[in-house]
Amino acid sequence: MTPGQAPNRGVLRNVAAVQQQVRGPKPGNDEGPVPGYKDGFRTCAVRPTDDSYFTKYFEESDQMTVAYCVQLCEKQTLPLAALFRGSQCHCGYLTHNYTLRHTVDHSECQEVCKGDAKTFCGGAEHYAIYQSGVEDTRCTQISMGQPGQFPLVTLASFPGSGNTWVRYLIERATGYYTGSIYDDGDLYRKGFLGEREDWKKGKTVAIKSHRFDEEHVASFDGAILIIRNPYKAMISEHNRKFGGHTGFASEKHYTQGTEWIDFVAGKSRTWTNSALNYLQYSRRILVIHYEELRSDAFIPLQKMVRFLGQTINEERILCTLSSPDGKFKRRESSRQKLSFDPFTDEMREMIGLYVKSVGMALKLKNQTALPGDYNPQLRL
Repeated sequence: MTPGQAPNRGVLRNVAAVQQQVRGPKPGNDEGPVPGYKDGFRTCAVRPTDDSYFTKYFEESDQMTVAYCVQLCEKQTLPLAALFRGSQCHCGYLTHNYTLRHTVDHSECQEVCKGDAKTFCGGAEHYAIYQSGVEDTRCTQISMGQPGQFPLVTLASFPGSGNTWVRYLIERATGYYTGSIYDDGDLYRKGFLGEREDWKKGKTVAIKSHRFDEEHVASFDGAILIIRNPYKAMISEHNRKFGGHTGFASEKHYTQGTEWIDFVAGKSRTWTNSALNYLQYSRRILVIHYEELRSDAFIPLQKMVRFLGQTINEERILCTLSSPDGKFKRRESSRQKLSFDPFTDEMREMIGLYVKSVGMALKLKNQTALPGDYNPQLRL
């Protein structure tokens, strides 16, 4: 099957029957919150050798809970809460001496909270790091460029691949607004002030686009292409379709009628052709894998800043990564976990061929290979 060829509906026709089965997780399913931790949990990390590298406020209590610690840090207007030894709460932000780039397995952070025996509050030598509800203020000052100040560089992706989130990272790391070809009033009202600028005027440092036709791709001086696991990208876009930027689709949106079948058939082709066309027609291109950015954004964010022709300000990078999610992260506790795998074996076979074609194109263009979990059964 070629990327532009529609799949035989007979290949997908038995989705309704399969959807009644409860299956174990497969590549592409969202795992949800980590057991024993609350919403906002980021990672388990080694405690710094000097508390002053991170801690700007500290409190200890025999009734310590995650919620109390996070609220405490929010009152101090600090973005990160670190729980330690079951009873300590440290509030702070990332610094040159404490970057969270080297984390450890969650099992190192499993001392129960003194005030909540069902939840973990760090370890004997490790912090359980949580995100508070406030942003690091060191990089909130953002400005608009002058006309013609920036080359036209698109921030391109298949919908559901984190484009809005990456715009948030870029704006805080560079200090300049990003633009868009869409004029989304919701995003404008939530702080993306470049959304309503004429994207052709060169006043924004990067320009969001989901279009992938040759003429459009060739109209830019360069492209940052975000690629995300197609299974997760399609689930994310399906959530956006029915739940907006922060909501979720319900089970009925997967089982009623043929909407989900048609969605997968069309969107899997779009995911493929988006990547292939940008790889083929871009004058300059930087490929960023969403999963790499989520795992450790420090280096990928620096790559994007350089590609955009901006000087790296490590203080702004650390500030950005102290509050990496912005306003659009879906809360895991509100997720309605599906009781079935929405992707049938036939769907996965079809998507697997698309994944292989994109992987081969990346290899031909000497770009970073796709992560193996996109489709572990295929070998390129």
